[in-house]
Amino acid sequence: MSGKMKLIFGSVLVGCLMAASVACAQISRDEACDVVYRYFPGATITKVEHDWDDGHEVYEIDFQYEQYKDAECTIDANTGNMLEYELD
Repeated sequence: MSGKMKLIFGSVLVGCLMAASVACAQISRDEACDVVYRYFPGATITKVEHDWDDGHEVYEIDFQYEQYKDAECTIDANTGNMLEYELD
């Protein structure tokens, strides 16, 4: 295989690997917010961020709930499971 062919093959292989490593959230931003509302009825969501946490695609959601003005939770973007929450 010539040097030019190796370069093209390597570029294609890297592109395929990069495309395979980029996951696409299975749940939408609105569905992630619905998880918050299910656990904390009447909550007011103040911020939603799509992010990666320890290799997992997540939604990090800040909200207010009852007397808790600085609450936050992490929702798995692929399963819709609440991974953690904190009420402050």
